[in-house]
Amino acid sequence: RLLDSLLTMAEQSVANDQASNNKIAELIETANRIATPGKGILASDEITQGVGKKFAWINLENTAENRRRYRQLLYTTPGISDYLSGIIFNPETFNDFKLDGNGPRLVDVVAKQGICVGIKVDFGLNPLPFKANEQLTMGCDGLLQRGAEFYKNGARFAKARVVFRIQNGRISSTSLTENTIWSAKYALICQRVGLVPIVEPEIFQDGDHSLSVTKYWTNKVLNRMYAALNEYDVDLRGTLLKPSMVLSGSSNTGKRSLRENALATLDVLCNNVPVAVPGCVFLSGGMCEEEASLMLNELNVAFKDKLKRTQCQSPPWSLSFSYGRALQQSAVLAWKGKDSNAKEAQQEFLKRCKANSEAALGRYKGWAKSAKDIETMKNRGYSI
Repeated sequence: RLLDSLLTMAEQSVANDQASNNKIAELIETANRIATPGKGILASDEITQGVGKKFAWINLENTAENRRRYRQLLYTTPGISDYLSGIIFNPETFNDFKLDGNGPRLVDVVAKQGICVGIKVDFGLNPLPFKANEQLTMGCDGLLQRGAEFYKNGARFAKARVVFRIQNGRISSTSLTENTIWSAKYALICQRVGLVPIVEPEIFQDGDHSLSVTKYWTNKVLNRMYAALNEYDVDLRGTLLKPSMVLSGSSNTGKRSLRENALATLDVLCNNVPVAVPGCVFLSGGMCEEEASLMLNELNVAFKDKLKRTQCQSPPWSLSFSYGRALQQSAVLAWKGKDSNAKEAQQEFLKRCKANSEAALGRYKGWAKSAKDIETMKNRGYSI
């Protein structure tokens, strides 16, 4: 009987190891698929209030039906699979929205195009106790069950954001510790249920701090982030990083340079991001559409000059985009909430997708720029 029990336990252990290996293999395959060079992610996971801000640009009521119409407009744009490898949904869009209101789920419409479906799993931000203007992300509670359900219904990757705010030239150690540990727990739970976790440490641009200050704290954040991920045994091969680009504070009145921003960003990535990570998909963080595209392009162009890596020619990770507003603003303004403008809005959306796809390969030449964006960049201190 003892021998039989031991044999049964051994068989179960082998079966569990095989299942675990299969899951890890799937995570790695999905992460690499999303990180396909020249493709990026549409971050359409804004909460209801976030969509409302976009609709306010065109004086459109923020109703569930209008949100469904808008999401459908984006997801059914012909040709997006040429430029997008993933789309992030919020729970409302994931669970409730169907094509034309009563057709197939929008999740299935996206997946049928060969685009990976992602899901926002955090519950937003709460104040960090006793730390003025610093915040802690919520949402690990119940994530094991919610994540398994999302996977069952078609999601293959997840996204959760933690935020850091530079105040008086620093970020508190409490914020660094709590948010990086939270991210590691989130990532581990996601991998447990088969979802590739996008780790997103956003550093707010608010403030007048210099580029060097942002670089210093981005380095600290990424250093602590990967220490936590390794401590929690997260398999980095099945993850993606969604970092902020290193920029001076939004109210800094000094001159700005795409090249200097790119080199500062590459410095911190090279210092901290393991080569096991398949890709870095940047957030746009308040940049206008053209600045986000030009910055991404400069990152890819500049890498071959970084540390004289002339033999490497390309980064060890793909450098691409996971943009929200920087892909959608022109489309929203063209749409104006009217079905008669849908084709024009889709053309604007596709234009930004193509521009950023080219930027992710270092081939974007600025053909999609608008006069308004150029003026915005000049006002921000760029010489354009």
